[in-house]
Amino acid sequence: MRRAALLGFGIAIVAAVAAVSGGIAWLGHDDGARARELAALQAEIAALRRTASALAERIDACERAARERPLSDAVRAPTGVPRVPTVAAADPSPARAGAAGPAPFDPRELLREYVLSFADGGAGSEFFRMAVAAYAWQLRRELQAIVVDRELPDALRLQVIGMLDGGSFRGDAATIDALLEVARQKGWDEGAAAALAGLGRIGDRRTAQLLEEIAPLLHPLKLRRSAWEALTALLGADADATFLRLLERESDVDGRIALLAYIRGGDRAAALRAYELASRDELPMRLEASGRIGRFRDDDFVALTREWLAREVDENVRARLRAALDEQKQIPAWHETQACGAPNVERVDADDGRAWASAQPDAGREWLELSYAPLRADRVTIHETCTTGAVVAVEILEARAGWRTV
Repeated sequence: MRRAALLGFGIAIVAAVAAVSGGIAWLGHDDGARARELAALQAEIAALRRTASALAERIDACERAARERPLSDAVRAPTGVPRVPTVAAADPSPARAGAAGPAPFDPRELLREYVLSFADGGAGSEFFRMAVAAYAWQLRRELQAIVVDRELPDALRLQVIGMLDGGSFRGDAATIDALLEVARQKGWDEGAAAALAGLGRIGDRRTAQLLEEIAPLLHPLKLRRSAWEALTALLGADADATFLRLLERESDVDGRIALLAYIRGGDRAAALRAYELASRDELPMRLEASGRIGRFRDDDFVALTREWLAREVDENVRARLRAALDEQKQIPAWHETQACGAPNVERVDADDGRAWASAQPDAGREWLELSYAPLRADRVTIHETCTTGAVVAVEILEARAGWRTV
């Protein structure tokens, strides 16, 4: 392929030179000058042909040498990638016992080439990265060894962390442990953040428990935020109780302020306790919490807001608490409580604030939990407006059986 391209380049030059010579023949009027210029151009064309021929011979020689050189002489086993023998081919059938089939392909050779592309400060081969990513599940043991090896280039480790993703790796204990090890390593914030994001995508309940243990030990705050994001992805509506425990362990006021934003009210008791603690915290935390508490309209939150206002001494906090009490009396447009009660939207094609809608149109799966007094029901009727077809599941909480998809 390279030789053909090179010869094509030589032919293109010849054609261009010929076109120029033709132009000179048409424009020139001095026959002697024209003959001299044509002779010079013909000499240049001959030189280009000789150069192209010599380069083609050199390329052929290099390709022959590469084919004849043993693979073990061309690559070395990188640090952290154990040398594993090539997988043996299946036993030949009796009919082909004497035939010499092709050598079995081992994707670990692709991995070795990929690791070598980072040698001496290299940026890594995109071709081999894509090839290794295609065999990521088969190479998972070697990839796990790479991500925890501190002696390997950070750029390589970061790209490999990105490969440990997707359906095949979800719940894989060895991969989860490798990413947790990266998150615990100090001095490489970018890698730790990438590992935490990966854990949020492939982890399970056990992962959430381990993340809760290591999150308070992560520094700086942006790494703890990465761990909290992973916990949100893993636990969803059940995350409030975990964040309450982390809030109780968080020693930094900026960290407590940041944590409060992750408490969404899925567990009302945990959320109420978190805001009660915030109401007795340092002033920056009280300012943050007083600006957020108005979003919770349960009677228990209204009672806490009033009790807090009665004992609060800072005027800025008191002003926010009074605004929160006013906010708790109102139902904002598209608020989740707009999903309760009888339908009150007049036009089914209208983007009406009297119906619930997500803040972002493509934010992924979201959920609403609606509570009612104990009742017996034989159906659930959902009225959708503006854009229909978004509801994908309905779950009910039964007194004895717990949550059940209906």
